[in-house]
Amino acid sequence: MEKLAKATGGKLVTTLDILTKDDLGHAELVEERKIGEDKMTFIEGCRNPHAVAILIRGGTQRILDEAERSIHDALCVVRDVVKESKIVAGGGAPEEEVTRALRKYAETLPRKEQLAVIGFANAVEIVPMTLAENAGLDNIDILSELKV
Repeated sequence: MEKLAKATGGKLVTTLDILTKDDLGHAELVEERKIGEDKMTFIEGCRNPHAVAILIRGGTQRILDEAERSIHDALCVVRDVVKESKIVAGGGAPEEEVTRALRKYAETLPRKEQLAVIGFANAVEIVPMTLAENAGLDNIDILSELKV
């Protein structure tokens, strides 16, 4: 109710006896809609709309839970970027940078140590390849793009 009052510009009152015109908020549309088997109230065209509702539907509870988790994760990312505008690249990009630096460093080492560092670089490079493969992408193409 507090969010509704804030969005519409209305005031919360405890009884109808003390309700005045100044307590009322504004919305262009308030209607009840049937979605599936559920009835939901939609309030649109508010004066101060700083909130939205996301309706999630799915065939099973597991699908709904996964969709809700994914939306929550995405909203948290947006919140974090708004709060702190610094981001770290994902999708295997940091691992590819580490691999690049390790290979460059390996060139400065004697033969035996060089092979060990190159082996470690190859192990680190498995992370972006696996991420690409798990996403259903061609891991060789993705690795080539990351190396550019």
